[in-house]
Amino acid sequence: FLGHSGFPVSFVAKPFEKAELLNRARNLIQVRQFDRALVSANQRLEAEVTRRTQQLEAALGVLRQAESKLKLSLQSEQAQSLGKSELLANVVHELRTPLTAVLGFAEILRDDTGDAIDRVKLRECTGNIHAAAEHALGIVGGMLDIARADAGKLDLDLREVDVEQTA
Repeated sequence: FLGHSGFPVSFVAKPFEKAELLNRARNLIQVRQFDRALVSANQRLEAEVTRRTQQLEAALGVLRQAESKLKLSLQSEQAQSLGKSELLANVVHELRTPLTAVLGFAEILRDDTGDAIDRVKLRECTGNIHAAAEHALGIVGGMLDIARADAGKLDLDLREVDVEQTA
């Protein structure tokens, strides 16, 4: 009997018995059927592996896209955070100047040991304190406007403006 490759897989010595020959033939037929079933099962497994590999590759592609979007989002958030940090540093710097003036002029008034404070000096100090406080209040108001705009809660007053009169 010849196998798949054309080489003999079984020998029957002469003289042979009919029953033995039939048994060997049945066995070889069963082996061939088993081999075919095994090949078919292997092909099905390979097809299933290919299908699952494609599914995994598709899922991996989705994950890579999500990772890319997350990286961009993180970079955007970091840039916004840096921008806010820089803004905060500028605001602190801008607030320090008027607050230093308020403290300085208040100390002058507090430490004046004269019996009566010169009205000119009093008016000058209180005027400077008032101007510095208004400047600081303007900075705080601007920051609040920025915070409201950032939160989407800033009411805008949209109207036509004559640009020549704004200068």
